[in-house]
Amino acid sequence: MSRTFRWLASRLSNCTAYSFELVAAGVSGDLAYTVGYEHTAVSMDGVPAEPYTLRVTHVYRHENGEWKIVYRHGTVPDRSEPSRGGVDGVGDHLHANSTPKTVKQGGIARRTNRT
Repeated sequence: MSRTFRWLASRLSNCTAYSFELVAAGVSGDLAYTVGYEHTAVSMDGVPAEPYTLRVTHVYRHENGEWKIVYRHGTVPDRSEPSRGGVDGVGDHLHANSTPKTVKQGGIARRTNRT
């Protein structure tokens, strides 16, 4: 997963907004998942920052006392899906000038690039 986060972070910069709208979450033993909408405004490959939304799924595994993302999938929602508003301050973001780490949030540790 860290290789994917490094590749993505190398393409993104100037994150001006981020919110995560949690739709569903669950934990079973050493596995957990979250499903939601990421609302972001970021510059990709040097193009000026523009807002966009991704429908995302994260799968986490508990190992060595920490929850770590082992799978992430993001898709642009279908136009037929209802418009959704974000919940500020929930979730995480990637930024090209930071180092990935694991942080605890809402009972589940999340991989983030916040410094």
